[in-house]
Amino acid sequence: MIIKSITLKDFFRVYSEIKILCSTDSEKNVTVIKGDNGTGKTTMLSAFHWAFYGNVIEPLTTDEMLNKRKRSEMQENETSTASVRVELTDKGIDYIFLREQEFRKNGDGSISKIGEPKVLITNLSSTPPSTINNKNFFENIIPKKLSGFFFFDGERIDRLAKIDGKNEIKQAILDLLGLTNINNIKNYLNPIKMEFNKELGKLSANTETADLTNKLSNVLENIEYNKEQLDKIEMRIKEYNKVKEDCESYLKTHNVDQVRRQELRREELEKETNSINNTLADDSSRIFKHISKNLKTYLISDSFENISEFLEDKRRKKQLPSDIKETFINDLLESKTCICGRPLIEGHAEYNTIKKLKETAGKQELDDCYSRLVSFINYSDNKTIKDSFFSEIYQYKQKEHVGAERKAEIKKELEKIKKELNSFDDSLIQAKEELLEQAKSMLDDLKIKHFQGKQAIETLKTTEKDLNTKISKAEDKSKGAILYKKASALTSDLEALTNRINEFFIDITQQDMDTKLKEVFSILTRKQDREPLLSKNFELQIVNKETQKNQLLSTGERQITSLSFIGAIVSYARDKYSMGLMSDFSGGDYPIIMDSPFGNLDPTHKENVAKGIPALASQIIVIVSEGQWSGVVSDSMAAKVGGIYEMSDGYTSTPDSEFTEIRRIS
Repeated sequence: MIIKSITLKDFFRVYSEIKILCSTDSEKNVTVIKGDNGTGKTTMLSAFHWAFYGNVIEPLTTDEMLNKRKRSEMQENETSTASVRVELTDKGIDYIFLREQEFRKNGDGSISKIGEPKVLITNLSSTPPSTINNKNFFENIIPKKLSGFFFFDGERIDRLAKIDGKNEIKQAILDLLGLTNINNIKNYLNPIKMEFNKELGKLSANTETADLTNKLSNVLENIEYNKEQLDKIEMRIKEYNKVKEDCESYLKTHNVDQVRRQELRREELEKETNSINNTLADDSSRIFKHISKNLKTYLISDSFENISEFLEDKRRKKQLPSDIKETFINDLLESKTCICGRPLIEGHAEYNTIKKLKETAGKQELDDCYSRLVSFINYSDNKTIKDSFFSEIYQYKQKEHVGAERKAEIKKELEKIKKELNSFDDSLIQAKEELLEQAKSMLDDLKIKHFQGKQAIETLKTTEKDLNTKISKAEDKSKGAILYKKASALTSDLEALTNRINEFFIDITQQDMDTKLKEVFSILTRKQDREPLLSKNFELQIVNKETQKNQLLSTGERQITSLSFIGAIVSYARDKYSMGLMSDFSGGDYPIIMDSPFGNLDPTHKENVAKGIPALASQIIVIVSEGQWSGVVSDSMAAKVGGIYEMSDGYTSTPDSEFTEIRRIS
């Protein structure tokens, strides 16, 4: 099966009509749909679920399916339709799956569904194209009970490698086997045995045989009764598991811990905003000082050449620096002694000569300034001064811009947190928690009853076998009794045979799946000393290759392990197509559509998974956040990507009319 395209029209966050072409190139088999949280990733995964099976992924509900912007534009009594259209090829036949739901705007402004969804399935390969009048037709391609292994989110695959994933893994393998015909035989055998046993009791002339057949009838009736009770218990287990999952899903996004985490996150963001403001304030003060200190130098830098020439002229004329300092002359006159030792008497020619030198003597302060100025000009570069002056300012402006952008992001996230916190209803949270505890308690009781029921059936089966042995040995010369003895024995043998066939296929599948698990895991993991093990009891474990001891797994490692199991499932489904088993699921080559498969992985695992995912199936559609996609994931998958689409929030001035824009960027 290859998906050619999917078209969404006014479906949840998608406004109007958007068509996504999926890559059908075997060399570039990956299509990427990326967008930040809240832009429609769940919408995209739900679109496939709804088109094929008629259900959406929680927390989405079909009542809210029509796009909010479309709702706001509708007039009273106007109708509009939300739809999903998928074009695909399966086993050489082209199909179109179209599912649409009509809505009407009521007088009070509310929106309500009109009737049931309309389903149109078209076989494009027939001449002329024909309509398939079976809205559950896709069940023939991928049964709904297996859909979670082909269309899944990150949380599902993480759960498979947890302790409580054993039943889900076993059920997935049994569903893949799909040995319905064998199971149907088993279901028919018990009533037939009961009928044969009654006839044997009537025809037997031997009181011992009659007594044994009467006991056997009671045993067979008890077996049938216990099977019916087990079926009811299993139905109730499914119901309470659904309640449990619904409550856990709600509490995961609405419980007190989530509120606390959101509050802590808000505090972190507010602290980050304050830190940005403080840093910018410090930088602003620093840059002000920089301008105050260096502006004069910057302004006169263009005059350096003229100043230098002026000073050089003074130096040539020996005016600067001066040969004789004024302080030196004053010292001589005060001491009244010349440097030659002769006395300086005021009024004499010698004294007047020395005094006259003061007129041309230099001042020390002027000479010091001259020296500093010459030194500064000699070691300064006009261009360097200008560049350094502005580089400081540019760096500050850049930091100011980055800070402003980050503050805008924080503001947006704070608004989202505020909206989510305002949606919390403590009373509903408490009710959900109480319902969850009740569901867990009921499940514990039902599992005990289920175990007891199975044990009771096993005990009755042993009694049945003993009674059949005694009946076969009891002497009875009646031809009719002998005939029914043989018929009854034949049904027992047939039942034993079907059980052995069933167990045989399960054992073979367990071995095949274990082999495939190891193949896929070796591609995805970075720890080559470990390997997966699918036990006879269908427990998915990771063991050390040498010691075979169980290894503790991180969240990311559980995700790798579970993704390996899904890869093995898809591979097995592909192989099964050519097996020709007596089954209601023929298998085939199917795509994988996955949401956020990289969420809990470290960089090395991200790289391995990104490189390994394209090999898991013939076609991969990855729905991923921008943060998960960028970097090592994008680089590692680039060679296998046939198309990239980007989801982003569309702009509308109408309140509560959010929608997503999707555009192809590669």
